Parts: sequence; C-alpha cells; structure tokens
Amino acid sequence: MLGSGSSGTWVTDFDGHDGPPLYGEFTVNLTFDDRCTVSDTVSRATPMPTDTPTPTDIVTPTDTPIPSDTPVPSDTPGSGPTALPTQETD
Repeated sequence: MLGSGSSGTWVTDFDGHDGPPLYGEFTVNLTFDDRCTVSDTVSRATPMPTDTPTPTDIVTPTDTPIPSDTPVPSDTPGSGPTALPTQETD
C-alpha cells in the first residue's frame, strides 16, 4: 500500500489477446477512496513498415532433347574387292 506522496509502478497484461500487437493511445484513470483520481496516457506508435523485397522472375526450364540412337556403320557399296569385267571369246 502506498502512502500520501508516494509513487509506484502499475503494470497491465492483456491476457487472451491473440491478435497482432496493440498500438495507439492507452488511458488509465484510477480513483482512490472515491476522492483521489490519477490519470495517465501512454502512446505506442505504429512501427513503420519495412520494404518487402519483390520476387524476381522465375526462369522456366526448357525441354532437354532426348538422346537418339547413334547409327551403326554399314558396308558402303563398292568398298569391297572390285570385279574385273571379263571378255568372252568365241
């Protein structure tokens, strides 16, 4: 208990407040013995928003070609032994 001319600290707690932080002006009026009124106002400024980075462009992947079969070498006509023309005799 505080006597005449004393000072003290009053603390409050907003139990059950599940929302965002409270900002603005808060006023308290206390009356003691129906004769002595104490008032005070506290302000809590809303914080300035910070810049939110803008998302950069997302690069869309391109199709990767599917590998194709490598041709198997084949014999080239005329690459073998050459036949010589024969002459017919009578």
